[in-house]
Amino acid sequence: MVQNKAALPLPEFDRLPVGSLAERIRALDTQQLDQLIGHERNHGQRIQILALLQQRRDQLKSSDTNRPEVARTPDNGGAPWDP
Repeated sequence: MVQNKAALPLPEFDRLPVGSLAERIRALDTQQLDQLIGHERNHGQRIQILALLQQRRDQLKSSDTNRPEVARTPDNGGAPWDP
């Protein structure tokens, strides 16, 4: 948990309205979103903000698990293919 507000991934996070937050969190990764979620739960407890942050985090986690696997080839460290 972050006690120092200056260390939060978004400056002035506590003062941001929900309408401007959606665009700003698009550049954050899941770790940064978790940091903001923890901060919001411990401080502001703004339901709409928490829902928005959690939804974005879930989107990122879902896109990570739905990425197709890269085929392993000799060029990227896989075993040679022998038909």
